[in-house]
Order: sequence, then C-alpha cells, then structure tokens
Amino acid sequence: MRSGRSVGALVGLVLVGLVIQVFVVRGSATQAPTEEELEQARQDVTERKVIEEGEWLSVSKGSVGRWILGDGFAAPEVDGAWMTSDTARVEFSSPSGKTPTAVSLRLLPNVGPAKPSRTLVVYTSIDDQVLDLRGGTSEVTLALDGEQASMVTLKCDSVESPAQIGAGVDLRPLCIKLLAVEVTYDVG
Repeated sequence: MRSGRSVGALVGLVLVGLVIQVFVVRGSATQAPTEEELEQARQDVTERKVIEEGEWLSVSKGSVGRWILGDGFAAPEVDGAWMTSDTARVEFSSPSGKTPTAVSLRLLPNVGPAKPSRTLVVYTSIDDQVLDLRGGTSEVTLALDGEQASMVTLKCDSVESPAQIGAGVDLRPLCIKLLAVEVTYDVG
C-alpha cells in the first residue's frame, strides 16, 4: 500500500508529464498558416455555403447545409439547429450566374404551456417579416437583393429552456429550430 505522500508525488509526476507532452505536441505542430492556405480555406468555406436551386437544404447534423449557420445557432442535431441566442444569422451564396430572388426558411418554435407563442423578426437587406409562431412547423419567405452573397437575420423575443416553459426537460435556452432553407432564383 502506498502512502498518501507517494501517491501525491506519482500524480504530480503524471500531470507534469502530460503538460510536457502537450507543450511538445503543440510546439512541434504549431505553425501559422500561409496567406495561400488562408485564402484556400476562405474559398472552401464559401463553396460550402452555396445553395443550389430547386430543393430544401437541410441544416441537420452531417448535412452540407450546416455550413450556412452563422452566429446564434447551436451545433446541428439530427433534424436541424436550434437558435440559442436573441439574434442569429444564416449566411449563404448563390451558384455562379444565378440571381437569387427569395429565400424560404422552415422553422419550429420552442413553445409550451408557459409560452404558447413566440415572436420572431426575420429580415434580409430588402425585406422583413414579424412572425407569431404558435407551434408546429412554419415557413417564411423573404425577398433577396440579387447579390451572390446573402444573409438572413433572425431576432427572437426571448430565449427560454423547454424546462422553463413546461415543454420538456432540456435546460438549454432556445428560441426556434431552423430545419431547412430554400432559395429561389430568377428564371430569366
């Protein structure tokens, strides 16, 4: 049986060893990316944010649609991504040569007995709508300005956990779940 002192010394040595290993690994692998590598990374992200024409793009876990989620969204789940802040953004691009005219969002609000409706303001650079969401899946469509890069901003009246509003045991502060996005392009 080891004494408390030798166990403490052993634990200390193990911790020191782990710290040294972390610094050695970090020290050998840490190198600032080149400007070319940064530019390639920017292009890769931009390409992953392109929404093709003609179908709903899911933002669920593992889908390519997760790349359009901006600030204000939690990590995607199997059916979509929760807005966990008062404000969130969806950022996407159009395929080369296509002019985007509208964007549609499929939403599911976090509502329950203590909060039977949720007010959400959704806007683009040229359009806005105020929604009163009462439960179930809803869709909203907004006009776009025709630019290749687009952004939709969502502003929620508040965020509460399902536990706070009597809708479950989840303790995360939630507003709405974004399920999918669709972009309409000019046919001309």
